[in-house]
Amino acid sequence: MSNGVWRPELAVCPGCTDRPALLIGDNTLWYGTYRVNATVAVSLKSAQCADTLFRSVPANTYLAVRPSELVASLVTDETDYKRSDMINLNMTGSRDPDVTAANRSGIRLEVFCFPESAAETFKSLNADQMRTTATAVASNRYVHARCESDE
Repeated sequence: MSNGVWRPELAVCPGCTDRPALLIGDNTLWYGTYRVNATVAVSLKSAQCADTLFRSVPANTYLAVRPSELVASLVTDETDYKRSDMINLNMTGSRDPDVTAANRSGIRLEVFCFPESAAETFKSLNADQMRTTATAVASNRYVHARCESDE
């Protein structure tokens, strides 16, 4: 850390162990490709010799750290409502597994409601395409629920 700001491009995970495995903790490395260098070393000092015999051999590999898939959860109290009913869409189970539950920064939840007859049109679209299409259609049949941050 430098001045309280973490710089992921400088992330290193030094470690030393006498065990046959070394675990790198979760959320230690940021997304990207890393070269992992390891050295197996042994120091031997014998009673017959005053010198220490030091031997080592290096090994290396590469590993890629990719973002986890986002988890989308949508729960309703019921599935059958009157038009005059308030509908509660609970999305609190939606999350990014790469951050703690307390850290929801960067997560944006958008909801698009459209009639079942339009499902074919929307099912293959990503969120940006869905937003564009819903805005272009802009009729009373398509309702875009505003995010809290949009208000």
